[in-house]
Amino acid sequence: MIAAPFSSSTANAASTRAPTISPLLPSCFVYGTLMSPEVLTCLIGRVPSMLHNVQLKNHSRHPVNGCVYPGVIPRNSSSVQGTTPLKSGATGIKMQSTGLIVEGVLLLDISPTELKYLDYFEEEGVDYTRTLVEVDVPYTNQNKRLLQSSNLLMQTPLSSSAEATTTSLLNSYLQVQTNAYIWARPHIDLDMSKSWHYDTFRREYLASYLENTVTPCRIEFEQMDKKGNE
Repeated sequence: MIAAPFSSSTANAASTRAPTISPLLPSCFVYGTLMSPEVLTCLIGRVPSMLHNVQLKNHSRHPVNGCVYPGVIPRNSSSVQGTTPLKSGATGIKMQSTGLIVEGVLLLDISPTELKYLDYFEEEGVDYTRTLVEVDVPYTNQNKRLLQSSNLLMQTPLSSSAEATTTSLLNSYLQVQTNAYIWARPHIDLDMSKSWHYDTFRREYLASYLENTVTPCRIEFEQMDKKGNE
């Protein structure tokens, strides 16, 4: 994630990064500032179709030290040792018997060009690694139709009974394979004792973030892309 406008050396490094691990899938799970429609509009010029309350299991989300955005790391309840324990009841972190859950938004129908914008914005290969993950989308007929139309649906919800009832389906999830930006730097760069709060970001930092971070990033990427096509 870009904390301040790029320098020319950073831009040059970004243009020579190795290929990302995950393929150019037409979707992306986002969990931080990219959940904001205003950030998306400023960065890629539109708000893609969004599915809300999507869950990434066995991961946790924490503020990046000294920054207004978070990082997500793989983390079962006992997978990270030597770090400060999470505060009990921390907002934005959902405990489950096997680990932790990060809740975010699934962006659909992301074009390859838009994904390049996101890579540049997230400093993919430096701060984050765009990784192929599996997420759970709440089961609704509309969500199922959207996922099927985007060829993203991996399997239908599983029910404990042979015949799924309306109630059981409402408590089920649709499994989707998608991109997500996973924190690539050392865990010490995250405040592991805290969770990151989207509402706080919107209320206290969104306006300055759009002006000082997102807009310069978009301009610099467009300039770099234009030079690359000349």
